[in-house]
Amino acid sequence: RSVIKTNNTETKAVAPSNLQPSLDAAMRALDNARRGVVAEPSSRCFVRPSGTENAVRVYAEASTQAGADSLASEAAALLHKLCGGVGDPPRAIVRSRI
Repeated sequence: RSVIKTNNTETKAVAPSNLQPSLDAAMRALDNARRGVVAEPSSRCFVRPSGTENAVRVYAEASTQAGADSLASEAAALLHKLCGGVGDPPRAIVRSRI
């Protein structure tokens, strides 16, 4: 968590410098995949270090739950890769249909 720095509103990562462009690319890819359905960007994702735990918070919004889950999974994988994650990389979010 100490590697990640955000802007004042905690909606953009400013360090490491390659994290925010990677998150932006993930959001664009999700929106482009749905371009036939929506004309405007409909996804949003940001990360921030926890203020109370040794953790990083991942926030993801999209027009569908599956899109939000996909974006959150990709953000977690990017965090692990670009910020020196320890241990196994995070697994994709899989929702139960129950």
